Amino acid sequence: MERARLQAARLHLSESTRRHIYREEVPRSVEHYRQGQRYYRRVHNALQSIVIVGSLASSTIAGLAEVKGMQKWLLVGVTFSVGLASGFTGYFKFRERGFYLQQTADSVDEEFQSLHLGVGRYKNIDSEEEALSEFAERVEAIKSEQRKREQQLDQPAQNNGQQ
Repeated sequence: MERARLQAARLHLSESTRRHIYREEVPRSVEHYRQGQRYYRRVHNALQSIVIVGSLASSTIAGLAEVKGMQKWLLVGVTFSVGLASGFTGYFKFRERGFYLQQTADSVDEEFQSLHLGVGRYKNIDSEEEALSEFAERVEAIKSEQRKREQQLDQPAQNNGQQ
């Protein structure tokens, strides 16, 4: 998508043509956000499953009276897996990333449908060019908010003033 955008920039297309092209690209952007959301949801669910099953398994194994030999190493492996999955889930915030991507996809799709149907903020706009301009502005604002949320998720956790 980025390559196509760069090639289009070299063609020196009119603003109107660029806006029409932008409108046609929006469904692909929505699908891209939804694919990302599905990926993060699967990763989060897999890691949470490891944490839940692993916690129960390690408790069960440890609850056995005498942990020896293979059971001891199984307990170590399961406990390590639980810690690893829990750490990845907390650090990479897969659930939050997926949630924000879905929220962005829904917002962009809502704008697209409103433009297409001529409702909402587009109801009283008579000119298609004005509507496309407003649409592009709104979608870019939504995408900008998504980028800001991604950057916030990438920031290290605050330590509440402790250094």
